Amino acid sequence: MRIGLLTAAGAYSWVNAKPAWGSGYADMVANKIHVEVYLH
Repeated sequence: MRIGLLTAAGAYSWVNAKPAWGSGYADMVANKIHVEVYLH
């Protein structure tokens, strides 16, 4: 899955121009989401 990152925080503005790829899953029993994202 291709993910677009977006932030308005000046210290992290570098992520706005970086494409990222990731995958993840949701554990509905534990009420948690796990996502691994890699910057390209």
